[in-house]
Amino acid sequence: MLTYVVVVFAAFSLFSAIATRIFTDYIINQRVSEQQRNLNSISVSLSPYLKEYDSDSMNRILLENSRLYGGRFLILNPNGVVLMDSFSALLGQRMQLPEVYDIMFENMDASYGFHRINTESTGWIWSVNYTSAISSEYETIGILVYSESIQDVIVRASGMTTTLALVTIIIAIIIILLSLMLSGYITKPIKKLQEVASKIAKGELHQRVETTGNNEISRLGETFNLMSERLETMDAMKSEFVSNASHELKTPLSSMKILAQSLIYDEKADKKVYREFLTDIDAEMDRLNDIISDLLLLTKIENDDRALNLAMISFSDLVNKVAISLRPIAQAKKIRLKTEIVDEITLLADGLKLRIAVVNLIENALKYTDDKGKVDVRVYKKGETANMEVKDTGVGIPKSEQVKIFERFYRVDKARARKTGGTGLGLHITERVVRLHGGTISVKSAYGKGSTFTLTIPIRTQADKG
Repeated sequence: MLTYVVVVFAAFSLFSAIATRIFTDYIINQRVSEQQRNLNSISVSLSPYLKEYDSDSMNRILLENSRLYGGRFLILNPNGVVLMDSFSALLGQRMQLPEVYDIMFENMDASYGFHRINTESTGWIWSVNYTSAISSEYETIGILVYSESIQDVIVRASGMTTTLALVTIIIAIIIILLSLMLSGYITKPIKKLQEVASKIAKGELHQRVETTGNNEISRLGETFNLMSERLETMDAMKSEFVSNASHELKTPLSSMKILAQSLIYDEKADKKVYREFLTDIDAEMDRLNDIISDLLLLTKIENDDRALNLAMISFSDLVNKVAISLRPIAQAKKIRLKTEIVDEITLLADGLKLRIAVVNLIENALKYTDDKGKVDVRVYKKGETANMEVKDTGVGIPKSEQVKIFERFYRVDKARARKTGGTGLGLHITERVVRLHGGTISVKSAYGKGSTFTLTIPIRTQADKG
């Protein structure tokens, strides 16, 4: 702040000095130009009288102009000797002034010069000497000298300097005060923002800043609050994810531990019980492996969301091949799995990741559809989008649960999911893959009547790549 004050005062001081100099030069130049014109006019009027050496007429002209302009007039001969003096003091003396030499030796018609002289009444003052050649028939026959004080100009300039300096100081003080007030007004919310950011950096993610008005600072605060809310949400999601993942991993491990302890402490267990318990342990190990595989896949997708290995693929063939590969599951439950390819669709996509999404949707439909039910898969083109519709006659999803089904580890019926071996990550992975491709996924469902999932992906070609 001290630097700012110094800069402001220095800038205004420089402005004051420049303005004073310009004003002073303007007044002096105006004064010099006016007096030089007057002197030239007087020298013209003196020319015929000096040629005839009419002293009375010359003396009359000098005295009249001396009273008019208030200065001192002298008439010199071409050698610089005083012929006449309105003050009658320097008669016969040679004037050794630069302005006189300009006329005598430099062949100039007029000249002037500033001098600082000491007077008995006022002390040191500034005066100016004007000279003008008195000519007759292109020949210099004399030199007219006019000397006057310009102390009044100096006083006026000094007064202006003082006034301007005072005004400058007042304006500078006002600007500094206004700047301090404005700076406080601006920096206060920024400091608050900094304090809140510091607390958030320490882990206090619930912190928010107060925003008022509709300016850049308030909009910055609103953006900051949105960021804070997002961070808090992500932190909560992370905590929930860790908690859910821990629970999902712990559950099969606990089951295996109970089964293993039962075998260890039951010395009389027969071979049939051993086989049953080991089969259950194997199933739990498969479930644990599925959870770990899905977690690794989810981590890869979320941490490497731009790493799509794009290539031109046949979306129709991909869906058809997935349906064929899952047909044994449908046959085991006597489910009618029907695939309808309405349009042959080729698009630019990551075939492996997109296959995961398609597998998850069809496999989920088969898992949550009771024996002898129906699952219909339909592929069609709509405008510039590729669409896959998976419709089942399964258990359905309650309306209140439909907004949550794409969350990690969320399952509508946990008991049924345990029975079917679900991890609760399939739909979340599917939604993530579809979103990476710029698409959307939606669901329509009626509890107890079945569900319809619709996957929509923009059709891109090789020309659209990048």
